[in-house]
Amino acid sequence: MSDLDVAAVGALLLAIGCADLAASGLSGIVTSSRRALFGLLLGLAVGLVAGYASGVGRPPWLAILVTVSVLTGWLFSRVENGWLFNRVKAGLFSQETKNDELAVQTCARLSLIAHCLLLLVTLVLADRWSSSEPSWLHDRLQESEVFGGVETGQFMLLAGLVFYLSATSNAIVRQALNLITSDWTRNAQRLKAGRVIGVIERLFILGFIVAGQATGAGLVVSAKAVLRLPEMTRRIDAEQGGVSVEPFSEYVLVGSMISWLVAFAAGALAARI
Repeated sequence: MSDLDVAAVGALLLAIGCADLAASGLSGIVTSSRRALFGLLLGLAVGLVAGYASGVGRPPWLAILVTVSVLTGWLFSRVENGWLFNRVKAGLFSQETKNDELAVQTCARLSLIAHCLLLLVTLVLADRWSSSEPSWLHDRLQESEVFGGVETGQFMLLAGLVFYLSATSNAIVRQALNLITSDWTRNAQRLKAGRVIGVIERLFILGFIVAGQATGAGLVVSAKAVLRLPEMTRRIDAEQGGVSVEPFSEYVLVGSMISWLVAFAAGALAARI
């Protein structure tokens, strides 16, 4: 991929990350359609500005329409008690009504499908983005003492991955957990520190892989496993705060594995490019 293609991928990832951050913060929960709409508009604006700043210009209108459509599906399918949730609960895909847990699982499945399509559109759109001159970001990077040797595409990709590994990755983990069970969400407030921990560990993994220190990324994974072990062991003896042993164990194991998978995939993308 050329530097402009890499910059285009970074700009799109940055747009997705900013859209999720505005729509749901680090919680991964889109509380209203207004928040989803705000995130959509902000993501679109950030993507266009980042594209022009990095020198890749404006993508074709058809590409913008497709990207906005898929991003809309990703954001609005996660609206808590939103239109899609109520329609699914009322039997949108079947003749029978569904309870809340089945509706949550169906919405989670649809949102993850929409996100996979969003990533596919991002990769396909990258080499179809027209170029423009000059690159404002390239000039600023060359004038900087800190980023003087960094290419525009590398900088934009890393910026996009940082935002993607924050709010967006938390949303991915949350939707994946919803596919298993929605019981854990009743205790999500008690476990909300895991959202921040997840962001930090993913950024550490990305940093180690980009620096060529894959062993350091493995140490991050090992450290979390060691730190979580005493807490999981205590819950074997008794239930605390209404969180039973089995759901909590599933929450930790599945959430951590998905978080690590996303982080290592992002690191592999950054290292290869």
